[in-house]
Amino acid sequence: MIGCRVDKLTPDATWALINADIPTGQYRVPMAEHQGTLYTVSVDEALASEDGGETWNTLGTRPKGTANGLIVTTAIQKHDPKAPVTLYLALQEKGIFRSTDVGQHWTPL
Repeated sequence: MIGCRVDKLTPDATWALINADIPTGQYRVPMAEHQGTLYTVSVDEALASEDGGETWNTLGTRPKGTANGLIVTTAIQKHDPKAPVTLYLALQEKGIFRSTDVGQHWTPL
């Protein structure tokens, strides 16, 4: 299985391996962090980790295509942990898609 890895920069400016086998099915994938949760995509799914990348949960299927970028934000600009999370996924030659339900459904923009 093809996957990627997550490393963390330590206080002494060295890198520490967190997880060497994230099941993305790709070597290079976009990854974003929002309010302590890491988000990435596999070939078919959106994934999230709430423990710094040690374990990953499937959020839902994603639109097909080569992922070039991933942005995660809340609908409200102030810090509100209960605000809904919105994902934006850029796909090569297919455009940008938005999910307002944390990766369960996607709408082309």
